[in-house]
Amino acid sequence: MMMSRPTRSRSQAAAVTVALCASACWSATYHVAQRAPKASDQNAGTAAAPLATLGAAMQKAKPGDTISVGDGVYREEGTWPEKDWEDPAQRLTLTAAEGARPVIDGADPVPGPWEPADVKLADLAAKLAAIYACAWEPYSTMVFVDGEPLGVAIDMVRLAGIEVTSNVLILGQGPIGLMATALAKRAGARRLFVSQPARRVARVELARRFGADAVIDPTETPLREYDFGCEIDRVLVTSPPQTLPEAFDVAAKGGIVSFIGIEHGEGAFCSFDANAFHFKKLQLRASFASPALFTPLALQHLRAGLVDGEALISHRFPLARIADAMAAADAPDAVKVVVTG
Repeated sequence: MMMSRPTRSRSQAAAVTVALCASACWSATYHVAQRAPKASDQNAGTAAAPLATLGAAMQKAKPGDTISVGDGVYREEGTWPEKDWEDPAQRLTLTAAEGARPVIDGADPVPGPWEPADVKLADLAAKLAAIYACAWEPYSTMVFVDGEPLGVAIDMVRLAGIEVTSNVLILGQGPIGLMATALAKRAGARRLFVSQPARRVARVELARRFGADAVIDPTETPLREYDFGCEIDRVLVTSPPQTLPEAFDVAAKGGIVSFIGIEHGEGAFCSFDANAFHFKKLQLRASFASPALFTPLALQHLRAGLVDGEALISHRFPLARIADAMAAADAPDAVKVVVTG
């Protein structure tokens, strides 16, 4: 018995061919060649008649199309067509032309020529003195070196609501943390604890001088295990966000946590027990002293000696020794390193 092989009609084959052609032919490639002599956004965008800008190509392209980019530095704004990222046919492809190395730059060039500004620190101090109706000499350097960070410390301490019955813990004794220590002591904190690794000897010594009752090295004794001998109802965090969970654990019920710590990338995130936070009725208050509303008050504090700004400056370097300044900043005897022009 003979069996015939199945056959397809010419009309069916033609339909398949048309469908495949439609799928492939509906996507287009637009060419952008910034440095080509005849490049123009009025062109069709072919290899022979390329466009001049990515923006023009984006206006022409549809989901599924490709934009081939030639050599050049492209500083533009553009909007990608709406598309379904799950569907490969809907994606828009941006690719370098063969042999090309294009650069897409988000920065705009600032034309020169540049000249050094003939501005002296004393002149700037005089202008601020006129604004705040005070004389700042011999505190002119303080205006710029300590005024802004002290404004940050003022805001953080203000948000913490420290009272004479408060038991306070401050995480981090960098310049802002040290200023907060001095302010918390003057605010009348009953007990004042600070957290700072012991290897930063100068910061530890200054924390004690500014009024800390105890300096805890968190690398030796985790704060969760430290015996404070009292309930900590105010926690000021100048350290990175990862330290917040420990601050929440240490804080007593009804405690207030004031936070100024900053980190970037993955360090900007932290995880904590939200139920415990809720049941302890804690408050997290974010401090971000911008605009610099507390600068006048900061300058008054510095001038009155409420915060010893000079004690915070451990090193001074000229700009030509910036490498030495960066190396000194991590030394045990460093508190605040100042680089001057």
